[in-house]
Amino acid sequence: MLSPDGRFVATIGDDGHFVYPVDGGERQPLLGALPDEWPVAWGSNGRVYVARQDQLPVRIVGIGVKDGARALWREISPPDRSGIVSMHPLLTRDGGAYVYTYNRFLSDLYLVTGVR
Repeated sequence: MLSPDGRFVATIGDDGHFVYPVDGGERQPLLGALPDEWPVAWGSNGRVYVARQDQLPVRIVGIGVKDGARALWREISPPDRSGIVSMHPLLTRDGGAYVYTYNRFLSDLYLVTGVR
């Protein structure tokens, strides 16, 4: 996720969560992020918002870039959770709105009796 001023990118890699300066330089760890969380937005309030996309409801947490302090922003879930295996939220920079997409697997189960 790109910072509002366009100077930094928050990302996740095999070795953790980091904030990279776009102009080059050393990456800094994003303190407070948990291993299964993904960046979903960079707010205008200096917080990176992360979410774990494989749990319902999805808990979106804001993390202070400077201190790693965590604060729950919102829990979201579609009205019908049937078959949903992951959700992918995005937020506006001011936190006033969000959208999401999700992956769903549905199937039918039939019971057959008396077959010979």
